[in-house]
Amino acid sequence: MTACAPRAARTPLPAAAPSASRDWIDLQPGWRVRVVIPITRSGSFLPKLEPTRRSVVHGWPGSRGLSQANTRGAIPTTITASSDLLGYEVVLYSVRRNRGGELQVIFRTAVDKEGRKTLRQRRPIFRLFEVPAGMHYVRILHLTRSNTVNYDAAILASGSLRALDVFTKHIELHPAECRNAANVFCSWIPLGIAVIPERRQVRGHKRHWKAAY
Repeated sequence: MTACAPRAARTPLPAAAPSASRDWIDLQPGWRVRVVIPITRSGSFLPKLEPTRRSVVHGWPGSRGLSQANTRGAIPTTITASSDLLGYEVVLYSVRRNRGGELQVIFRTAVDKEGRKTLRQRRPIFRLFEVPAGMHYVRILHLTRSNTVNYDAAILASGSLRALDVFTKHIELHPAECRNAANVFCSWIPLGIAVIPERRQVRGHKRHWKAAY
C-alpha cells in the first residue's frame, strides 16, 4: 500500500534571470552609480588629446632610453590632454526600489575637481537617468559592434524584463532607433562620460564600493 501512496512531485524552481551579460548590466537596489564627466572650456565631453613636445620615436634625435619591447612595431609617444580640459566632475546616484516595484536612480552628489580645487555642486553638468515612472528595470548597454551613431553606451529601461530583453537586442542591431516608446525608455550616454555601476563589498570590518561589472 505504501508503494501506491501519492507522492508530491517537486517542481524545480526557475533559474533567476541573469542581471548582466558581456554587453549590458541591470542596476540593482542598494547599488550606486558613479559618473565621471570631463569639465572643459568648450563644453565638449571629449577633450582633445595632443602629443607633448617630449614625444619621441626610438632612434630619432632626442629619444631617451626607450626599451626594445616598446619599439617592436609600435611608435611610443606621450599623450596629454589639451588646454581645453579643466578637470572632472564626479556624480553619484543611488539605486533603490520603491513600494510599487519601480527602480529609481536618484541623484545624490556632484563634486567638481579642477586642479587642487574641489567644489560641491547642486546639480550635475549633465544629468542622466531621467527615467519615466513605471520602469521596473534599468539597464546600461554597451555597444560592441560598429555603428552609425556617435555613442557607444545607452541607458535602457522598461516595466517588463521580457520587453527590455527584446528592446536591447533591437537597439544592438539598430542603434539609431534609440527612442522612447510604450513601456520602454532609451537614452544615449554621451561619448566621454564614464558610467560605473558599483556595489558594496565587505572586507573584514570595512565596506567599500566596487565596480559591479
